[in-house]
Amino acid sequence: MKISRDTWYKNLEYVPRNGQRALDDAAARGHRFLGLFAFPRAGKSYGAARHVEPLLLNHDCHGWIVAPTYELGSKEFGYIWNDMLTLGFLQMASSRHFDKRGGNMVIEWPWGSFVKVVSADNPTGLRAEELDWLILAEASALSQDIFYQHLFARVEKRHGRVLIPTTPKGFNWVYETFRVPSLAPGHKDLQGQGNPRYDPAFWSAVVSSIPEYGDILEPGIYDDETIARARKTMPVPFFKDQFGGDFSSYAGLIYPWDPRTMLVDRFPIPQDWPLVIGWDHGTLETNPTAITLGSYSPKGIVYWWAEVYAGKLSVRDYWRRTSLLMHGRVPRAISTDPSANQVRIELAQLGVVSTYPVEKHIDARIIRTTQMMLDGKWKILRGSCPNLEREVNSWEWDEKNPGKPRPNQSCHALDAAGYAVLIPVYQGIETPDPLAPEGESLETQRLWKGVRKRWQDQEAKNKVDELSSVLDESPFAEGLTVEEYTFDE
Repeated sequence: MKISRDTWYKNLEYVPRNGQRALDDAAARGHRFLGLFAFPRAGKSYGAARHVEPLLLNHDCHGWIVAPTYELGSKEFGYIWNDMLTLGFLQMASSRHFDKRGGNMVIEWPWGSFVKVVSADNPTGLRAEELDWLILAEASALSQDIFYQHLFARVEKRHGRVLIPTTPKGFNWVYETFRVPSLAPGHKDLQGQGNPRYDPAFWSAVVSSIPEYGDILEPGIYDDETIARARKTMPVPFFKDQFGGDFSSYAGLIYPWDPRTMLVDRFPIPQDWPLVIGWDHGTLETNPTAITLGSYSPKGIVYWWAEVYAGKLSVRDYWRRTSLLMHGRVPRAISTDPSANQVRIELAQLGVVSTYPVEKHIDARIIRTTQMMLDGKWKILRGSCPNLEREVNSWEWDEKNPGKPRPNQSCHALDAAGYAVLIPVYQGIETPDPLAPEGESLETQRLWKGVRKRWQDQEAKNKVDELSSVLDESPFAEGLTVEEYTFDE
């Protein structure tokens, strides 16, 4: 049984995007190693799945989807499953399973063809059949050893195809293994240099949502406003791979720290500027607790003006030190590490209310802090936060694990400041809540203001409902007839 690719796409009413069509054309020209490097939502996984589907109708076609986990491999498999179901070929299968939790995702047909998801976290499962095609799902998260030790020979025995639909993450093994051999002489990435590693069996394309990056432009996925905001707020490597779909260097400092503009002379911080406190709790002297104090100016600039940086103290002692630095100020927010439940419990026992960011991933702190720095809204008072200043001036990317900070770096004060700026803070001057009892502190009023307002609204609604029920009451409610019910003259 054989169906042409055009017929298959027509039956599915599928019109490939620019990058997806380029992948198909490259395979038709005989390229076997096909790298489709693209930004998220560009349709790379969808295009790879649709590409291999008509191949499975051939006799004895063997295909694998290899991913870091079964969960990540289920995406391409799900596309294939649904399309086979739509066109009636799933019903013809001799065996079919779609159990991503149990790691059992396979479709087998009587004519000897099959597609199977194999997880890289189960290496023994990688030793099996010879393959006609292989999809490396989320290849940037796979290791080079997985490909060369377990997969390369299985594809080579049948001269099969390897599809690499992934979002780049630095100049890692994917770049060296699949991008570099695909760069023919004259490609712009070579910058006029030759490429002794060029291999015509390889092809790749970088699909970008913006014209200054990549080989193929895929417009219309993100609007101009979204792209402009991302360009302004994201670190350059993040923006380049997440919107440009291109490879970028994760080397050097993570933050765009410029002491000429971000390190300012000390000045008295006004008492009414909203105070935020970040708390990164440690356990040892080598892993200290860092507490950073910063205040927002009327222009929305956060000035970091004090810190606690010590180890082996109790939460009570840390709070005592912090309170001495506050000089009577009441913080608008005390934000901790999301995992520091015990710290929040012990602070609550001291009568101190704390919170934590909704966005827990480190990327959220990096993006928010980068945005504030680029906007000129993140500054340190000179000499007031030596550990925060030292860390921001030395925190680096991990070149061996692109997109991640290098391990074993000191970043406790940076983490604390990151937790603080992720909490939305009202930056105006607070006025007393008219619903609060006399003598109640502004901090307590702030915590109860929303609750009291809801109580007030509910009470008003109850009064309206009570009045409405009286006005709507029927004169016949007591069972009186028209004759019995008379009006006084």
